[in-house]
Amino acid sequence: MFKLPEELLLMIYEEVLGRNLFHIVRRTTSFQLGHVVCKTNVPRRQEECNENECRGLKVPTGIHAKTGPGDGGLIPLLQSCRKIYIDAVRVLYSSNIFDFDSMETLIYFSTALVPARFDNLISLQLDFRFPLSLYFHEATPQNDLARWERTWRVIGSMKSLQFLWVRIAWPKQEMTVREERRFLEPLCQVGELNCFEVSLQSVIGTEFEKGEEEHWVVFRRRR
Repeated sequence: MFKLPEELLLMIYEEVLGRNLFHIVRRTTSFQLGHVVCKTNVPRRQEECNENECRGLKVPTGIHAKTGPGDGGLIPLLQSCRKIYIDAVRVLYSSNIFDFDSMETLIYFSTALVPARFDNLISLQLDFRFPLSLYFHEATPQNDLARWERTWRVIGSMKSLQFLWVRIAWPKQEMTVREERRFLEPLCQVGELNCFEVSLQSVIGTEFEKGEEEHWVVFRRRR
């Protein structure tokens, strides 16, 4: 196998390890992380993920209970041979979409990974449902602005990031445009990407055309 051209090897690794959407979740209160392969496996389908309970049951501590196999056999492959690990681990991070549902999980993920691995991430998806954060002892932009700003500093520092899909339900339903703009300012730390899409629930003082997602306003910035 290792006698194959490097380009062909990378194609094989991408076929085996890539083209997945991984939900990164907390498994313990000490922030041991795990991942679940998305049943939908397509970005921008956060509502379907919720309906399909892709991440599994989330308990009040913010932990997702493990209900089945998480790694899909990916980790054993990487551990089978040092040569495979060296060649394939970059493919694992660069050819998959990584999804987070809390600021805490994303920040911890960024510190737990070797910086070179974190910098390999190309595609990121966020599904922040802040009205539920109180039940899971998680922060919101309203009660922890510093953590919110740090979240976007982390994202803005990602060297290879090219695709970013964000869905935000604000902590309170009745929010003014002025309040929303204040919370959106940290997003400006994200540089030029191939695709940067932000879906927001409507706030007081905004009007938009109703359609399939009539309760959401979608902003897209493409290169």
